[in-house]
Amino acid sequence: MSSSLTETSGFSDLPEDVGRLVFELTAELDKETGRSCALVSRKVNTWIEPKLYRTLIIDRAEQMENLCKIVEDVNHGNSTKSLGFFASHVKAIAFANYREEIAQSILSILKASHNVKRLALWCMPYERDSEQADRELRELRKFLASPELSPRWISIGSDTFSIDEDYFSYPIFQNATHVELLCEGGHTLERTFGLLLKISSRNGVVEEKRSQDRTYPPG
Repeated sequence: MSSSLTETSGFSDLPEDVGRLVFELTAELDKETGRSCALVSRKVNTWIEPKLYRTLIIDRAEQMENLCKIVEDVNHGNSTKSLGFFASHVKAIAFANYREEIAQSILSILKASHNVKRLALWCMPYERDSEQADRELRELRKFLASPELSPRWISIGSDTFSIDEDYFSYPIFQNATHVELLCEGGHTLERTFGLLLKISSRNGVVEEKRSQDRTYPPG
């Protein structure tokens, strides 16, 4: 066991694998304590980081900004995390931050975490007059329609895709066993349920919910 771990934590009498298990369980039970434990040593940090990033719930602007900065640093080799860190360790993501100018941020995080198994996307930006914002929104929708993502559990807003799209035929739904659709106001539910029926018999559970009834992805 590293000297820093021995001196700082008092785990010198425990085998390293037992000490690692204690730190990992701590991070799983309490992320705040886990973040503090990650400062014990570089070795402990490598144990704990995958646990801290396994489930990401993004519901504040500063969270989105900080995570995008980390992804950018990883992509440019300016981080201690490996290039495939997010793809390897992020298993569930919930985007719950209602802001308009976030399409590029969501896209950046999803590209890095493309192996995610549980995805909740409740904050699609609205189409606006800005040419750049509209272009970024189209890029995000294009990525969501690509084979890059293959989650098993999906919860999305009814405005995630354009209303005239046959979106449940997209690859992102091919391996889904649970699809939760959050409907806003006067969304055309009749058409949506017609599309849902195309995948419900093949894939598994499909639910329609009002936006206030959304559920976070299981960790």
